[in-house]
Amino acid sequence: DTSLIRQPLDGGAATATSAGKPGMPAAPVNLAGCAYAAWAISNAYLRDCTGDDKDVQTTIDGLTAQAQLVFRVNRIVVVLTDL
Repeated sequence: DTSLIRQPLDGGAATATSAGKPGMPAAPVNLAGCAYAAWAISNAYLRDCTGDDKDVQTTIDGLTAQAQLVFRVNRIVVVLTDL
């Protein structure tokens, strides 16, 4: 409830990127070398890419405590929605 965990399929060690505060996680998605994660309640958002130049860690304004976050992927676009 507080971290994005990446587990390589080659049996390597897992890595964790902290969101800072606990929340209700949306199922993360991967696209073009980046993992996307978000948490309701804490309103945390992460984009963790290969290399650090495109990484983002922020909060999402305007979410209620009842938010149900879901990522959608359409070709090369990732969208976060509140059901």
